Amino acid sequence: FVSDAKTLGKHIAEVFAAVCVLSFWCLCGMLPLAFFLPAFGAVLMPTLISMLRRPSCECVLQNLMACTWACIFVPFALTVYLIRYVLRHPSRMLHPLDFGLHIVVALAVFPLTFVHSNMPLVVLCGVHGSLISLGLL
Repeated sequence: FVSDAKTLGKHIAEVFAAVCVLSFWCLCGMLPLAFFLPAFGAVLMPTLISMLRRPSCECVLQNLMACTWACIFVPFALTVYLIRYVLRHPSRMLHPLDFGLHIVVALAVFPLTFVHSNMPLVVLCGVHGSLISLGLL
């Protein structure tokens, strides 16, 4: 049991982020449904227990709608947030030792996951990894 609200909030945010990523992978076909359902069930267990303790159809529907909208909205909101950050701090984007270039690569990876072939994604990650390796030398 965690009594600190800040720590509890951090744990909830991490679990929510993991479920969003797994949901996205499952929707894109990169993760089989058989691997997604146990993780999703483990996350739903505390929610189901709390709903069984306080049964209210309106509460259940509101929770399900909030979770559904969050799973749909979070990837796009995160993309918009990262684009805004890169536009606000262009000097950090161009510095090779800072995280700006990595954000640009992450933003480029997101639309490439919708391409039918995975070759552009493999090339982008290969080039990025090679440049990182060269930068470490």
